[in-house]
Amino acid sequence: MNIPSSFSPIIKAVPPEVITLLHELVPLVYDRYGLRLRSSDLEDLTRFLEDRWRAGSNQSWAAYRNLLLDTGPYSQQAWQPLINTITNTESYFFRDRGQFSLLQRQILPELIANRQNSRKLRIWSAACAGGEEPYSLAIAIQSLLPSDQSWQVEIWATDINQEALARAKSGRFRSWSFRAIDPTIWQQYFTPVADGWQIAPAIQRLVTFQTFNLVSDHLPTAEQGVFDLVVCRNVFIYFSTESIALAMNTFSQALASGSYLLTGHAELCHQPLQDFSTQIYPESVIYRRRSTEKIPTHRDIAPPIMPWEAAHSIAVSTAISTHYDRQPPTTTEPSPYTIDLDHSLNSKPTIPPRFPQSAPNLIPNSATNSTSYPATNSATHSATHSTQNSTQNSTSNSALNSTPRSTSNAASGSQSSTILTIFPKLAARSSPASTTNSDYYPDHHRARNHEDQLQNRLKQKLAQVLQKYPNSSAVLYGLACLHANMGASQEAIHYCQQALEIEPESTAICCLLAQIWEEQNQLDRAKQFLRRAVYLDRHALRPRLELASLYERTGDMTAASRLYRSSLDLLQNLAPHWHVFEQANLTASELIDRLQQHLANLPS
Repeated sequence: MNIPSSFSPIIKAVPPEVITLLHELVPLVYDRYGLRLRSSDLEDLTRFLEDRWRAGSNQSWAAYRNLLLDTGPYSQQAWQPLINTITNTESYFFRDRGQFSLLQRQILPELIANRQNSRKLRIWSAACAGGEEPYSLAIAIQSLLPSDQSWQVEIWATDINQEALARAKSGRFRSWSFRAIDPTIWQQYFTPVADGWQIAPAIQRLVTFQTFNLVSDHLPTAEQGVFDLVVCRNVFIYFSTESIALAMNTFSQALASGSYLLTGHAELCHQPLQDFSTQIYPESVIYRRRSTEKIPTHRDIAPPIMPWEAAHSIAVSTAISTHYDRQPPTTTEPSPYTIDLDHSLNSKPTIPPRFPQSAPNLIPNSATNSTSYPATNSATHSATHSTQNSTQNSTSNSALNSTPRSTSNAASGSQSSTILTIFPKLAARSSPASTTNSDYYPDHHRARNHEDQLQNRLKQKLAQVLQKYPNSSAVLYGLACLHANMGASQEAIHYCQQALEIEPESTAICCLLAQIWEEQNQLDRAKQFLRRAVYLDRHALRPRLELASLYERTGDMTAASRLYRSSLDLLQNLAPHWHVFEQANLTASELIDRLQQHLANLPS
């Protein structure tokens, strides 16, 4: 891995000795720790090295350089301050309430039931940062164990950042770590101290902290095949494909047959998962370790995991079809909300939900002179066409790939007539004036009525699912999307707000709220949620581009330019042929070229 060209202007004022060492260290960070450094990481690393250079002599700098490039134990000690500088240790208790709801509702009770004979549970919290995650797991397990039974619970928490591990071992946390925790749990398991809050000793004793490199360290033989659950979230977004494969091999060795691996949403996209079967729940995707005694077949090779939006749409729609449209043949049928991905990819959902999305208008449309249709009927035709082709699109996103074509802008020659949005907008709703055009398009009118009936039916069934699983942010998000597509903005906002209470760190929900507010011309509110999405996920390209587009529309070219350039930095870390936005069939290299062209034409 090399330093992105977009970073070069930032380091021109840095001493050449520091720049030389920086170019030597970046590939080593990639090889030794599997980390792809972003521009912000490079800036932090540059400042650290520059401070180190200014504090010593040329002779001490040469010795320091040689020590970093060495591979001995003293070199590892010299590397630790660098690792502390470039690794992200931001976390909080019960982060991603949807995933913790899945653990507490389904996974942990199942593991406890299966381990009744041994009464022993072993959990691995990989890349645990400051300790909020392993302690959250300890609290969740403690609340589920029978009070009249004695259990041996061991939680192994590892990270490469020794500074973060030291904080975690202390068991002391500031109020910011509790921003998503239930106040009852806060009061029950934490005691106020002078500089924050101290976790209860009974919980602290369950967790053991240790340094472990997921890329280069080997799992001890005694630790292989003994773990019931491995949790490794928001880590692979920093890893290369090769590094993810190495970590997955380690997790495969660590887990017992039938045990579980939980990662962040869509972090294993396009990764081979021969050792795992993939299950989709309304709250999240989870991976189950296959039996080591089973002879692999072609069905054991799990297909690549889909983006979160597509995954949970299949989970919801297939669950509805399974649960409500047929009677279960036996009383022992598996829960309809546990869906194996092999089955889901080959099954037809009840209706492909349309997830309203938006993005900056950056991509020139080569077909600007194509035949135009009235906006309402074009939207109907697009949605109907998507529904008819849903059997050919296993990810249920056909409707996402069709954008209504507007005639008004094309006729006026405005800017939006010469561009193709990266993400489709909310489906246009017909006005009383435009509905009269349906007399000329009776087939489209009938299709529109049929589509409305299907949407109402799906809305009713989603509401029924919500009654059974009120804490499912995925179902709430689906309801919000349906209401937004039907023009019921207030209802959509209501469901979004409920979903955010359950999953406050969801960028998808923030982006949907931003889209709704943008449609209502409430641009300040739209910016607010897009800024939140960018803060929550610094690697998310979509909200960054949408926010840049909004700043450009409102005349803040400085902010727009800054966001466009940071988007370029993110794209530099992707393979050139990687398809960034399937809806626009754009590769990373194509989007880089168009972003650079757009920046060149951006008014200063």
